Amino acid sequence: SSGINAEWPLRPGGGFVHIRHDSLRDLNAKLLGKVHKDVEKEPSLIPINNSHSTDNSNGNNTADGARVDIRARGFWRNGQSAFFDVRVTNPFSASAIKTPISKIFDNHEREKKREYNWRIMNVDNGTFTPLVYTISGNVGLECGKFYNHLCTKIANKNNEKYSDVISWVRCKVSFMCLKNALMCLRGTRSVKKDNNIGYVSDDFKYDVMQCRF
Repeated sequence: SSGINAEWPLRPGGGFVHIRHDSLRDLNAKLLGKVHKDVEKEPSLIPINNSHSTDNSNGNNTADGARVDIRARGFWRNGQSAFFDVRVTNPFSASAIKTPISKIFDNHEREKKREYNWRIMNVDNGTFTPLVYTISGNVGLECGKFYNHLCTKIANKNNEKYSDVISWVRCKVSFMCLKNALMCLRGTRSVKKDNNIGYVSDDFKYDVMQCRF
């Protein structure tokens, strides 16, 4: 799935655009793994056959081998697979600078739903949630609901306060998005892999206290 939408001045020779998308996908998969055993990254959707009537002109993705970013069984409903797809957008691009941020989020969420929602609901018998972010770490309405529900699950399972978990997640997402935006602008000075970028806390209260959120 393509989750990158930006007009951004990249460094000559490439940049790190895909890191913005992949790091958020991996973070969300790790967080989901704290409360669900059946979590999969980049799952293939069930192929569409002649028994499934769909209109490809409506923007439905009917391609064989189509994928989304994450699947987690039992997230919204017990036993049902929930599918998620990440998109990172730049609201400061020339094409979006005059558009209200709420409209930008709504447009991207609608576009993702047109592409995947019908197929996942009718063929895969699951639910679909688009996870839309800005390059500075703001999230869309659907993504906000996802984090509220996920952090409630994590807090209940770990016997922690919801406020500690959601504070940690919001800070992590914001810093991750900002760091990745800087990498897209100037690249990185280090040849070593940053092992902390995918870190997920085992004690949210302790981390929040240490960081003085």
